[in-house]
Formats: sequence, structure tokens, C-alpha cells
Amino acid sequence: AAKKAAEEEAAKKAAEEEEEAKKASEEEAAKKAAEEEAAKKAAEEEAATTAFQAAAANKAEKLQAMRRKKAIEEDERRQAVVAENAKKIARDLEIQKQKRKAVLETWTEGYQRDEELIARVQEAKRKREEEAREAEAKAQEAREAMERALAENEAAAASAAAAPAAASTPAEEGAGEQSAE
Repeated sequence: AAKKAAEEEAAKKAAEEEEEAKKASEEEAAKKAAEEEAAKKAAEEEAATTAFQAAAANKAEKLQAMRRKKAIEEDERRQAVVAENAKKIARDLEIQKQKRKAVLETWTEGYQRDEELIARVQEAKRKREEEAREAEAKAQEAREAMERALAENEAAAASAAAAPAAASTPAEEGAGEQSAE
């Protein structure tokens, strides 16, 4: 009976050990399954993170490309405005140039007219002065001729007065009057 009890006790102990081994094996399997699940979950999270990072990088790249495109468009718009302003400035400068040219031509024409008028006035003045000199020369010649005539008349009158008054005849007196004239 003691032997039987010891066998039962050993069998019970073996059954308990087997139960514990089974339990340990189940725990190990559960632990392994949990580890596999955790590894699977970590791999999924890693894949999700990688996908999220790729999507974020893609979005950032698209955003950067959009910003570059906008910057290029803005730069092109600014260049178009600058070119339009340059054209407008060039047109304004050309208009100012034409106006200055017209003013200069008008001024030049006016100056030429003034020069011609001054030349005509100077020519008229020169002619008047020349005519005045000629008139003065003629007047001087007339005065000199008159003075000579007067001197001749005085000489004739003096010679007539010196001739004897008694000897004078009417013909001589007429001749004396003519020379006096």
C-alpha cells in the first residue's frame, strides 16, 4: 500500500510536472505568438511610418515644386512689368526727344529769321550811312562849287570895280553882271 501510494504520488507528481510543462509550453507558445504579433505590429507601424514619411516627403516636394512654379510665374510677371515699364519709358523719352527736336527746330528757324532780319537791318543801315556819306559828299562838293563861284564872282566884281567907271559901256556892264551871276 505504501508502494502504491508512492506510485500514485509519483504519478500525481509526474502529472503535475507534465501539466506544468504543458502550461510552460503553452505560455512559451503564447509568449512566442505575442512576440510575433508585436514584431508584426512593429513592422506594420514601421511600414506605416515609412509610408507616412514618403507621403510627407512627396507632399513637401509637391509644395516646393508649387512654390518654385509660383516664384517663376511671379518672376516672369515682374519681368513683364519691367519690360512694359521700359517700353513706356522709351516711348516717353522718344516723345520728349521729338518735342525737344521740334522746339530746337522752331528756335533755330526763329534764330535764322532773327539773323536774316538783323542782316537786313544792318544792310539797310549800311545803305543809309552810305547814302548819307554820298549826300554829304555831294553837299560838300556843292558848297565848294558855290564857294568857288562866289570867289570867282567876287574876283570878277573886284576887277570890274577896278576898271575906270567912265570907260564902261553898256555891253561891258552886261558882261560884268553875267560874271557876277
